[in-house]
Amino acid sequence: PWVSARRGPRKEEALRRGGGTEETEAAVRAGLAYLAAKQRDHGGWGDARSRHQKYGETSVGRTALSLLAFLGAGHAPTTETEYSDVTAQAIDFLIGSQRERTGHFGSHTSSYSHAISTYALGEAVLMGVTDARIRRALERGVEQILRNQELDEDRPAHYGGWSYYYPDGHRFDDYPRVSITVWQLMALETALLAGVDLPKARVALGKAWILAQWSGELGRYYYTRNPEWTRRRTPTLPGSTPAAAFILEVLGHDEEDERLADAIDMVSERPPRGWTQASTERFLSRGEGNTYFWYYGTLALFLHGGSDWDRWNGALQRTLLPSKEDDGSWEPIDPYSDYAGDTNGERIYTTAINVLTLEVYYRYLTPFQQKVAGDRK
Repeated sequence: PWVSARRGPRKEEALRRGGGTEETEAAVRAGLAYLAAKQRDHGGWGDARSRHQKYGETSVGRTALSLLAFLGAGHAPTTETEYSDVTAQAIDFLIGSQRERTGHFGSHTSSYSHAISTYALGEAVLMGVTDARIRRALERGVEQILRNQELDEDRPAHYGGWSYYYPDGHRFDDYPRVSITVWQLMALETALLAGVDLPKARVALGKAWILAQWSGELGRYYYTRNPEWTRRRTPTLPGSTPAAAFILEVLGHDEEDERLADAIDMVSERPPRGWTQASTERFLSRGEGNTYFWYYGTLALFLHGGSDWDRWNGALQRTLLPSKEDDGSWEPIDPYSDYAGDTNGERIYTTAINVLTLEVYYRYLTPFQQKVAGDRK
């Protein structure tokens, strides 16, 4: 069912029902063509020797994100489609990066790259890829995620979440962060759907931690409870709120809970308003020029549905479609693209995140999304 939801008549139906158009699909195809053209001989994206102080080998994270974009459009090693070889090479790159001792993807990468890699391999399995190497790599990736969940009940601000962790066990900051925790939970939820045996109680624990990050005073979810952050003039990051809302929706949380309802309101009041670099103040307060905020805002509002989604979707298309370059890429405009190593010559993160955003209409037509699809018929 997962492959058919991303290809053929069911994809066309989902696209139409969700609010996608021929223009959004043309942008997805162009973006994938750009990414395919930028894939390196090693099978990944980016210079495998390059290191970032916090994120490590950004080639691992960029490869995992790009792989998700190809999988989202229905391409996998077993689908015999235009980009089947691209996905096979990307999977080989990720498996080759996995550390023997820890199961961590990348010798220096942080929790972000590891979780996104685990998540991508889980989606590959969901799409019918039965290679035993992939399942074993997925299982070892899950084990590393579970090892790094905060489980000290005497530290309630930490209990259940995830912070930056690395293959050697060190941490950049031991306070958990919402955006990191959401990627870990998506990796675990996808692995569960793919048949990996893992304790569901650990997912529930992560969900409880997410809920505890709500600030009624701010009307947002905290990025982290680290006092160095909460004492700032801008005490959170905009992407944390839609990311939290999205994972709560995926995990079936009560839509009437004001923590979720108010989060949806916060996001819907900040639709995309043009492809341009924003000031720091507007980037942080309004999510302007913030592709990460738009990505999670799109996922959260799509699952929410209704008029909020219709308004957001219109604003999204008016922002992303005219700004796409002739080669299928998007110009990097925010700090996250800098962290990921994007340049005008290699716009991998920016293009991959926008392609994933524009695949929303059919990408999540998986078991946890079937109810939403049914509600929209």
